[in-house]
Amino acid sequence: MKHYKIVRIDEADYGCEGRPDGEEAMDSVWLEDENGERHIVRASDQMLYDRHLDEGSLVTFDEKGCLTAWYPK
Repeated sequence: MKHYKIVRIDEADYGCEGRPDGEEAMDSVWLEDENGERHIVRASDQMLYDRHLDEGSLVTFDEKGCLTAWYPK
């Protein structure tokens, strides 16, 4: 199982028109693996809040492919 550190979170900018009705707010999440390689994934803004994930959080992917907190032993 690969582990990552969240190094940056970019919230979508919907400009003056705002987010379309019914569309979930999605963020670009920059991840860095243990080899220093960076990856960008899209994640629900609400899911990040619900799981208390922020820049600096250590994460992995759960069985559904969603980011989840990882706590080293």
